[in-house]
Amino acid sequence: MPALLYLYQMLETFRHQFSRRTPWLLFCLIIIGFIVTPHPEGLSSLCPFWLSHDTDYHRLLHFFHSCAWQLEPLIAHWSGLVLNQHLAVEVEGRYILLGDHTAVVKDARRMPGVVTLHQHSETQSKPTYFRGHYWGVLGLLTGSLQEAFCTPLEARLHQGLVHIDPALPSDADRDTQSTRLLHMALAFVKRHGTQAFLVLDAFFASANVFELANSYWAIELKQPCLYIITRAKKNYRAYLIPQAPTSPRAGRPRKYGDKIKLYEVFETQRAQFIDAVCQVYGHEETVAYLALNLMWKPLKAPLRFIFAITSRGPIVLMSNDLSLQPSVAIALYCARVRVETMLAMLKGLLGTFAYRFWSRYIERQSRKPKKNATLKAPHHDHLEAVQSTWNACEGFVMLGCIALGLLQLIALHYDTHIWLTFTRFLRTRRRALPSERTVKAVLAQELLKDFYRLKPRAMMQEIRDLARHPDDLDEQTERLPQRQL
Repeated sequence: MPALLYLYQMLETFRHQFSRRTPWLLFCLIIIGFIVTPHPEGLSSLCPFWLSHDTDYHRLLHFFHSCAWQLEPLIAHWSGLVLNQHLAVEVEGRYILLGDHTAVVKDARRMPGVVTLHQHSETQSKPTYFRGHYWGVLGLLTGSLQEAFCTPLEARLHQGLVHIDPALPSDADRDTQSTRLLHMALAFVKRHGTQAFLVLDAFFASANVFELANSYWAIELKQPCLYIITRAKKNYRAYLIPQAPTSPRAGRPRKYGDKIKLYEVFETQRAQFIDAVCQVYGHEETVAYLALNLMWKPLKAPLRFIFAITSRGPIVLMSNDLSLQPSVAIALYCARVRVETMLAMLKGLLGTFAYRFWSRYIERQSRKPKKNATLKAPHHDHLEAVQSTWNACEGFVMLGCIALGLLQLIALHYDTHIWLTFTRFLRTRRRALPSERTVKAVLAQELLKDFYRLKPRAMMQEIRDLARHPDDLDEQTERLPQRQL
C-alpha cells in the first residue's frame, strides 16, 4: 500500500534525531500506536497492540525521560518536514499559521503545570472553574482554502511555569498567554527564514501581540515577517489618522483624529461598503466589506480594520498589514476554524492529552480549584526531576501532534487510494479529502496486516522484534537517571 510505505519513509527521516536506534524504534512504536489504537487512553492503551507486558510499559515511560532525544530539534525537524511536502497554503508568498489555546482537565495532585482554569462555555454541565493544563498549539494550514487541514507544528504548556522556573520575573515583565503563542510563531518564522500570516481569535486582539509581531522584520523586504489577523472585540474604538496641516501651526501636531466606535461603522458608513464574492468557511458568497486604516490607541500606531457583513453577521478584523486585501483577510479568518477541528482530533481521535506523568517532588495540590498564586515551586535540588516530568508531558503531546500530522499528509497525498481502501459505511461524504478518522481506520487495518504478516516490511520487523524481545531492549537502552514518580 503506498500510504503505508509513505508512513514508513516519513518515520525514517526522524532517525538522526535520536542518538541510538533503539529510542528511534520506540518513537516509531509510539507513533504507530497512536494510529492503530481504537480507544486511546495514554501509554497503557498502546501495550495491547504490541502484546507488551508491565515491564514494556515502564520502558515506554522511561522513553519520555530519556536523554537520547530532545524536544526542540524534534519540533524543528517536523516543521521542516511538513514544509518540504509542498502542501502548505501560501497567500501572497506567506504561509498561514493558526494558533489557539486549549484547556485539558487534569485531576492530578503531583503533576507539574496543573493550575486552576476558567471555562467560558455556556454549557451548565461544565464547572466554571476546574484544574488542568493550559496548552498553546500552533498549526500550519495545508491543502487549499476550500479543503484544508490545520497540521499541528508545536504544542507547549503555557501556565504553571513556576514549577520549572521559580525565578520568574515580576508580573509587569512576564510573558502573557497570548505572547507565548506569538513566540512560537516567531520561532517558526526565524527557523525557516520565511514570512507568514498568523490567524488568531479575539482573545489575541491586544497591543502586546501586535508589538511583538512588529519586532521582527525582514531587512530585504523592509516589512515584518509575521502579520497578525484577528477579530476585534465589540467594545473597541479607533481613531482617524489626522491629516497634516496645510499651514504651520503652533503646538504639537495631532496624533489622533476623530474617535470611531467600530461596530457603529456598519450603520453610519453602510453606503461605502463594497459587495464582492469571498470564500467564507469553504463556500463562496457575496460579502459587503469596507477597509480602513485607523489609529489604535493601545498600540499608538495605525492598523488595518476590515468591516465585513456576511451571512453569519457583521465582523471586524484587525491586521498590522496596512495593504491587506479584505477578501484575503476574510477567507483566512474563516479558515481559522480548522484549528478547532485539529484540537478536537487531538483530543477525541488520538487521545493526545491522555498522559499521566507526575513527580513526587511536586508539592501535593488540592483537587479543588484554588488561586494560582498559591502554587509553590519545588526545591531547587529537585528542579531537574520536575523539569523531566514537564518535558515528558510536552513530548507525549508532541508525538501525538506528529501522528495527526502524518494522517493529514497521507490524506492530502493519497486521497483517492484511501477512499478505495476504506471499507466502512459513511452516510454523507462532506469533502473530497478523507478525514483524519478515515485515514486512521485505513492505516490501522494495513498496519495490523503488516504486523501479523509472515514477512513484514523492514521497519515493522524491527519494531516487532523490539516488542517481542524485551530482554534485548534492556541491553540496548541507555542508562537513564532514576525517574521520579
